[in-house]
Amino acid sequence: MADKEHVERLKESKFNRQRAETSTLRANCTTGFIFTLNGTAAGQSAFHHILAISSLQDGTILPNENLAFFHDCMAATTWDINDGPNLIGLPLKPVYESADRNPVTRAVSLIAGMGDLSAAMGNFGGVPDLPCHQNEHDDYNKHQAIDLTDNIWNPLNDVREECKVDGRSILDELKSAIAAWRQFLVNRGAEHGGAASCWRNRNQPGYRDFWYIPFSMNPGNPLKAIPPPDLSKRSATIDAWLETLFNTIR
Repeated sequence: MADKEHVERLKESKFNRQRAETSTLRANCTTGFIFTLNGTAAGQSAFHHILAISSLQDGTILPNENLAFFHDCMAATTWDINDGPNLIGLPLKPVYESADRNPVTRAVSLIAGMGDLSAAMGNFGGVPDLPCHQNEHDDYNKHQAIDLTDNIWNPLNDVREECKVDGRSILDELKSAIAAWRQFLVNRGAEHGGAASCWRNRNQPGYRDFWYIPFSMNPGNPLKAIPPPDLSKRSATIDAWLETLFNTIR
């Protein structure tokens, strides 16, 4: 465990790696799918930390024996994990139920030739071209932890003898990582014509082999999923359907 002195310096610094209140996240998040109704996300969207909270915690940072040094690098840096650049709104599972129940809203925006305009406006019935926040998030975290170890913590440790720990030691690396992981989310949601197109056509011939990919947060190989039936063909309750929305093919 890192020396107590280093931990105290970090606590007193302007480097924040803990989640803020939802009201703060709502005020700071200005990108992605942001659905609000009476000041709440109404179960349709989540404020996703691009560099995840877990990725910046001591138990995830490796090599762990160098935590005191990493704490010093953090303490010399002004950075908040809850600031706008590190946030993006991502859809939750009920978005897809709403889309099936609001085909007119979706169709009007498509006819206008502007993609899924209703999603951009944060309306019910719109599917954004972004991954689902509840689909393979754990895999996102695991891949990110490895990425930060390889591209932030190990390089910092390699030059620790030369490093004077002046804030630049970590800030630029964090900004670079945020940009890369944000781009991953945007690119993933746009694969195979985009999540909106894949959702609408999920049961059409030719889509079965890839329809699920734009919805996955897994940077590796998304688990193949069975396309949910159209609304008119469902026999299960809505809650049961949402629970198994991205059932994987074993």
